[in-house]
Amino acid sequence: MGISSPMHTRGEWRDSRVRYLMVIVIVGSLTLTAFHHFEYKYGYATMCNGTLTYAKLVPIDRLVPYISAVQVRVVTILKTLQIILVVILPLIGIVVLNLKIILVLRRSSVLVTRSAKSSTDDPNDEFLR
Repeated sequence: MGISSPMHTRGEWRDSRVRYLMVIVIVGSLTLTAFHHFEYKYGYATMCNGTLTYAKLVPIDRLVPYISAVQVRVVTILKTLQIILVVILPLIGIVVLNLKIILVLRRSSVLVTRSAKSSTDDPNDEFLR
């Protein structure tokens, strides 16, 4: 599979293949962000003889004596994995694909012949001759 002509498609995907891809993307994103459900603990305290409630979300890495070290380690690993898979890899992929499109467009003989014809057709364009 490659880029033969960036303006035309080579083929079409079947509906089942598109559905499977959508399911994989949705399940993958839910799996990748599931650690947010146990990344924080909800703590609260009552003050003023129980008339005022103070609540706060506390990251579990601050609660190390009360939370298992395995849970803190899993959250740290999943957070790093999310940064790599959601931010860094797509950024690199977009840069690589944009560079490939630029290279294909530069090597394309269709674009070269079009620009050559347009420059020779214009009698006022003496700069390109």
